[in-house]
Amino acid sequence: MKITSLCVEPHDFDKPITTDALSNNAEDLLSERVKPYVVDLIDDEGSYFYRLDDTTIEITADEYANILVNPRLYYFSSALKLQMRAQRASLQRLGRNWPSELAAPLGI
Repeated sequence: MKITSLCVEPHDFDKPITTDALSNNAEDLLSERVKPYVVDLIDDEGSYFYRLDDTTIEITADEYANILVNPRLYYFSSALKLQMRAQRASLQRLGRNWPSELAAPLGI
């Protein structure tokens, strides 16, 4: 079993929202919305998993490769898709005790 810890962070698009359009502290609020966080990517003899906090979801080999190459959050990124799946699994209390129990399935 190979476990890779990876820092996932928002992609910096050089602040696409101009400061003219922002009120007093809105820019500070935008920068505080998403903080970098650490996930574990797990390769278990050809089965791939993504662990965020205490939730583990099963992922495909392509998703595993994509997030290794590009661990940035932005629209349509693998990182964002996996984060959303892990959050859904967490809300449904799936994948909490992996490997003693099953990880959340691909379809979550």
